[in-house]
Amino acid sequence: MTKPDFIRSIDKQSFSYYTIKNRFPRILENIILENTDYPTGIFDELNLNLFEQKIVPLDDNTTTLFDESVKPFEQQSLFEAPFFVTEMYFYRRIMSVLHKHNIDSDPFRITKERALIDANLFMEQIAEELDLMDSSGPPDEYINSALQLTLWGNLADLSLFNLEHAKSHIDNRGDYSDKILINEAQSFAKLVLAHSRNIHLLTDNAGYELI
Repeated sequence: MTKPDFIRSIDKQSFSYYTIKNRFPRILENIILENTDYPTGIFDELNLNLFEQKIVPLDDNTTTLFDESVKPFEQQSLFEAPFFVTEMYFYRRIMSVLHKHNIDSDPFRITKERALIDANLFMEQIAEELDLMDSSGPPDEYINSALQLTLWGNLADLSLFNLEHAKSHIDNRGDYSDKILINEAQSFAKLVLAHSRNIHLLTDNAGYELI
C-alpha cells in the first residue's frame, strides 16, 4: 500500500496555510498580551521572520531528540515542510526562546485557566443533558449521542473557535451530522459493549470530552 504524501502548506487555499499565515501570529500576540511579565522585546524574537523561517536545529539543550526527528526537513520553510512538523516546530521554538530567557512556565497558562472558568457553566449544561438522555434505550444510541457531544464540544480551540461556536454546534448537532466525513460510531459502540475493559480518555484543549 502506497503511503500518501505529507500534508504541506503551499496551497494558499488550504487550512494549513491559513493556520501558519493567520493563527500563528495571533498565538504569538496572545502570548505577549497574556504574559505581561515577559522581558521586553521577546515578542520580536518569537515573531522574527516568521514567514521566512526555515526548519533548523533549536539552540536549546532540551531539544536534542526533537532536532533529530525534524532533521529530514531542515532548511525547508514552514510552508514547505509537512504541516505536522511545522506545527510541532512552531510550539517547540516558542519554548526554546522562553528557555533562553530562563522562563519555564506555560505561556498558555492564563488562557487555559480563563477558558476553563468560562466553560464551567457550559460543561454543567452538557452534564445535565447526559443525565437526561434515555440510558434505558438501545445502548448503542446512547453511546452515539455521547460521542456527538464529545465531537462538537472538542471544536472549541484556544486559537480557532471560541466557546460559543462550539456550543452552537452542540445545540444544533443534528444539523451538522452530514459534516462528519467518517463516522464509525456504531462500530465503536459494538466494540465497547462487547468488551468490559478500561477506557482511557484523552482530553484536548477544551476538555468537554472528559464529561
